[in-house]
Amino acid sequence: MVSHLATVLARRGVQAVHEHIPKDPKEVLKHIPNWGMALLLVTMVAFAVFSSTLEYSVRLLMGTLAMVESTETTTIRAYSATPPSYSDEDTADMKKDGQAPLFEVEIQTVSTGKPLTSSIRRTMKHIKTVGGCAARWRGLGIFLLYVSLTTLISAPLSSFLRFLPKPCNGIFADMLASVITARLHANFTHKVISMPSFKSIRDRMLSRAQWKELMIPTALSVGAQTTGVCAIAMVFRVSGVIVQDLHQNDAAPTWTLPILAIVPGTFTAIVLGLFMMFPAYVSLVRKEASMLPEEEETIVNFDRTFGGRLTQAATSATLRESWQSFTWEARRRLIKLYVKFFFIMSAVMFVFAHVLILELYIVAGDEIKDYARSVHQEIKRAL
Repeated sequence: MVSHLATVLARRGVQAVHEHIPKDPKEVLKHIPNWGMALLLVTMVAFAVFSSTLEYSVRLLMGTLAMVESTETTTIRAYSATPPSYSDEDTADMKKDGQAPLFEVEIQTVSTGKPLTSSIRRTMKHIKTVGGCAARWRGLGIFLLYVSLTTLISAPLSSFLRFLPKPCNGIFADMLASVITARLHANFTHKVISMPSFKSIRDRMLSRAQWKELMIPTALSVGAQTTGVCAIAMVFRVSGVIVQDLHQNDAAPTWTLPILAIVPGTFTAIVLGLFMMFPAYVSLVRKEASMLPEEEETIVNFDRTFGGRLTQAATSATLRESWQSFTWEARRRLIKLYVKFFFIMSAVMFVFAHVLILELYIVAGDEIKDYARSVHQEIKRAL
C-alpha cells in the first residue's frame, strides 16, 4: 500500500517537473566526463540494490511475519467423557438421555508476551538467529520466480482482453495471472514463515485441491490491489487537471494548488488501502499460512487454530476466519510497520538525492548549476 502510493506520487512529481524543464537534459550530460558517468552509475546501482533489499526485508519479509504472528496461542484438547469400564453408570443410557457427551473439547488460550514483529530491530535479529546472515533474503528466489511468471502471463492476457475498456483489461489480466501462479505465492509465504529446511520449491508446492481453495482469495486480493492503484492514479490525474485549470484561470490562491493536487489522492490511497487493499492481502496471506503442513514449525508464534475457530487438524481457514482472527493489536502493529518503512525509505531517498546532487555538482560544475537554477525558476513561475 505504501509503495503503491509512493510510486503514484513520484510519477506525478516527475511529470510536473518534465512539463517545465527549459531545455533538453542531454545537453547537460554532454558536459559530464566518463569517470563522472561511472560514478553516477555506481551510485544509482548501489541505491537500487540497497533500497530493494530494504523493501524486501522490511515490507515483504517482516510484513508477512507480522501478518501471521499471534500474541496468543489457543490449544484445543479433546477428551472422552465416557465413564470408565469399571463405573456403575450406564453409558448407553447417558448418551440416550443427553446427560453427558461422549467427547468434550477444552479450549485454552495462553498469552505469548510481546510480539517480535513490534520492533524491526528485534525481528531482524531473530531472523538472523534462525537462518543466518543471509536470512534477510529468505524466499527471494521463489518471490522473483513468482513475479516473473506472473508478469509473463499477464502481458499476453492483457492484449487478449483488449476488447475490455482500460484499465479493466489490465486488472482482469493481473487477476487471472495471479490465480495461475497462486501456488508459488503460497510457496513464498510458507518459505518465509517456516523454520529453515532443505525442502525444494517442488516439495513445498500445494496440491491442486489446495490451489482451488486459493483461487477466489487470490483473485480478490490482486483485484483489490490493482483496482486500488488505478483508482488512486485516476484521482491524482483528475486533481492535476483541476489544479491546472484553476491555475490558468487564477481561480484559487497559489498556495492552495499543491494541497489540492496531493490531498485528494493521498486521502483516497489511505481509505482504499485501509479498507480494501489491506484486508484482502492480509486475509490471503493468513489463509496461505493455515495451509502450512503441521510438521513444519514457524519462526514466529502462529496460532494454527485461528483463535479457536479451527478445531480440526489439517484444516485451512476461510477468508472470513483469516481476517476475523487478525486482532486489532495485530492490525495496528502491521500498520506501524508500514509507516516505519515509509519513513525509512523517505530518509534513504532524501540522502540519495543529496548525494546524487553533490556528485552532479562535482562532475558537471557550473553547467549543472545553471540548469538547476533554470529549472527552479520555471517551476516557481508555473506555481
